[in-house]
Amino acid sequence: QAKMRAPDGGVMAGSRSWVVRRRDQLPSLNDMLGEVREMGEILKETAEAPLLEDYIGPVLLEEEASVELFRQLLLPEILGTPPPVMSASFSEQESAETPRQARIGRRLLPFGWSVRDNAGVDAPGAYRWDYEGVEPEAVEMISDGVLQKPLMSRIPQDFESASTGHGRSQGSRRREAMPGVVFIQPPKMESQRKLERKALRAARAVNRDSVLVISRMETLALTRRLDVYFPGDEAPAGLSLPNEAYLLHRDGRRERVRLGPFVGVDRRALRDILAAGRPGPVRGVMDSPPSGLRYALSWNGGLQSGWSVPSVLISEMELVGHSGGENRLLERRP
Repeated sequence: QAKMRAPDGGVMAGSRSWVVRRRDQLPSLNDMLGEVREMGEILKETAEAPLLEDYIGPVLLEEEASVELFRQLLLPEILGTPPPVMSASFSEQESAETPRQARIGRRLLPFGWSVRDNAGVDAPGAYRWDYEGVEPEAVEMISDGVLQKPLMSRIPQDFESASTGHGRSQGSRRREAMPGVVFIQPPKMESQRKLERKALRAARAVNRDSVLVISRMETLALTRRLDVYFPGDEAPAGLSLPNEAYLLHRDGRRERVRLGPFVGVDRRALRDILAAGRPGPVRGVMDSPPSGLRYALSWNGGLQSGWSVPSVLISEMELVGHSGGENRLLERRP
């Protein structure tokens, strides 16, 4: 991880990580060092780049940013283990409230999309038995964009539900479902060039000369804005901060920009996907069940899972143009 402060006081951050099942699956030392050097160059460019004004419009998320989009927004919607019932107050006469959980039949993605978990493949996130001794099923969770079967531990939703072999949570005896290796498949896959052309057409429809492309977002282990989970006076962000981005202009020029946080993003953004590229390789991440603790993971905290996702074009997202920093430069006076 590296950080740099821009002249207006905003803190820029970059990171690279490699999560694999076996040591021989790691890239070579030279390849990892090359990625770190590239990260440093991008970080310096970003710190010197202009801060993008408030942005509302189409956004193209490249594959590594798309991993964060899906793991942050889709994960809570595919886990079927019901959370513990919490009392609404200390009064014993108050009825208990049951928190949200996955809803079979809910549309989560556009028509034609499918999402499958297969922990039996040799990829990050694979395992032979979950923490309850159950062998994982290959689960077709989403078909034609609609949730058909959530991932389950042995804690049932109803009298008919059963474990799918995904009871893997840590830190307590109560095992909650967690994914193994997730494959997200769009109905149609575009080349990167066609995806960029569609993004520019979507931008032109809202009178923009360029479209925002986000290459990477902060991982949950490093997020600096806790209002992703804990909302304040404003609408919660809903996603971690984007830390590598550029404007793609009609003439093909790519202009590096700094971005403020997202505003009010939730699962409905997944239904606004206009187009997608080809799913990339399975990328390993460390994660935990959805809760406030999910945003306080250390680098080696949580459980390993893998995600194979495509780049995606979303019709509209909103970001606010403030750095959140303080100006650290004194004005020159005669």
